[in-house]
Amino acid sequence: MNNLQSAVSTLRMLYDKTADFTPPYPVAEWGGLRRLGFEKKNINNLPLLSIVTIVLNNAAGLEKTIKSVLEQDYYNIEFIIIDGGSADNTGAMIKNYEKYIDIWTSGRDLGISDAFNRGKSLCSGKYHCMLNADDVFYSRQTISSIAHLMNADYDLICFACELDYSAVRKKIIYPEKFKLRYKMPSSHQAMLFNTGRCCGFFYSLQNDYTMDYEFLCQAVRPEKILYQRVILAVMTMSGRTGTKMLETGISYLKVNFQKKNFFSVVLSIIALIKSIFFRYGK
Repeated sequence: MNNLQSAVSTLRMLYDKTADFTPPYPVAEWGGLRRLGFEKKNINNLPLLSIVTIVLNNAAGLEKTIKSVLEQDYYNIEFIIIDGGSADNTGAMIKNYEKYIDIWTSGRDLGISDAFNRGKSLCSGKYHCMLNADDVFYSRQTISSIAHLMNADYDLICFACELDYSAVRKKIIYPEKFKLRYKMPSSHQAMLFNTGRCCGFFYSLQNDYTMDYEFLCQAVRPEKILYQRVILAVMTMSGRTGTKMLETGISYLKVNFQKKNFFSVVLSIIALIKSIFFRYGK
């Protein structure tokens, strides 16, 4: 084990790399601790959590997320950043924190689903989560407070998410088992996915709105989901609007048609009608 010591979450448990590594997909640039000869390992009672952050032209939001990850007091974290070929100073921001990032890649991709797939392919942790640029963990103790749950073999551990609209307006979305029948049971950022279980499944490049739900329906067994009313992440809603609610509702309906579950289709139609009234009924 490397003797490098730091208060930074990603530097607490580093091991000398045992095999050569290159990203499994074409990139313009890549770097990080893994390129410098270090790797992370799963340890009994201290499972490795991989955190994937995707970003495109959002340097300020990325730095906010990076700081949230690095200040976690949990000891076994792997941090992965996927940049879609940003044209702003996102690349410079990544390189500024490079010595704390396990692996980062930069290059044009085929969209959000492709970025998720790229990040997932790099994960070494028993579990992984998708914390997008501009989103953060709820507190410095968030991961350490739920780490014991990762010792079990669930397909998915589903938590609550705080939606941050402004300094005075916030909303908490608690996970609901029933919602899984027709939509996401919580926010994507508030979920820990079993990496081994999910390695053979991929986010659909043809789904622009509900790729996370389609992926969940394929990769996760409902009986292997643990629901926890604990806030894992804070999702920044500033700049995000409800203009895509109708498109998202239609996308959910398409996914549930593919499932060939009549009850799920009916629930999707009801949710879609509500979206239409929300958008046009004012």
